[in-house]
Amino acid sequence: SNLIFVATINIPTNPETKIDFKTAYSQDFMGKDYNIFYGPGILKNYLQIIQSNLNQGSKKDNYSFYSNQKELNNLKNKILYVTEPLLKTNKETGKRETEAFSKIYPYEFKIVSVDDLNDLILKNNEAIYYLTCTYFSSDFNNSIFVGSIINSDIGEVIFNDYVTSLKFYFPDKLLKNLVKTMNNK
Repeated sequence: SNLIFVATINIPTNPETKIDFKTAYSQDFMGKDYNIFYGPGILKNYLQIIQSNLNQGSKKDNYSFYSNQKELNNLKNKILYVTEPLLKTNKETGKRETEAFSKIYPYEFKIVSVDDLNDLILKNNEAIYYLTCTYFSSDFNNSIFVGSIINSDIGEVIFNDYVTSLKFYFPDKLLKNLVKTMNNK
């Protein structure tokens, strides 16, 4: 009777086990908040975010704009790690396209696999910043694309914003909102 429901996590214990997406979307991790990003480093940060919210007695709404200007200023001099699934795939070459991203984001970034990102989170003694996203379906065949930047050291969300998009890669409008916020405009 004293149980307080905080989050549900649905992660297969065997990495070769396929995820049942019918049930995954009902969960907090590997579901409605992290449907393509998973692994021990990302899970560590997710648990840190839950712990931080519990300690502060707050709950962050995914549909809310949030930015930590001090951390975004730090990010200007750091590398933003962007996982491959966030970029558009060139249908002819099968490679991820970085040109559109680099035209909008004027700071340093590096494309990494989800596995490499998890290794970076777990092995670095200093904070790395990485871009992640959440997809939410709507009733009108549009998707709500929520983008966040995480400080891996403490698992803090330093930027959160969303746009309506039909794209399955990081939308230009959301990236422009990030750069505008970073530049205090």
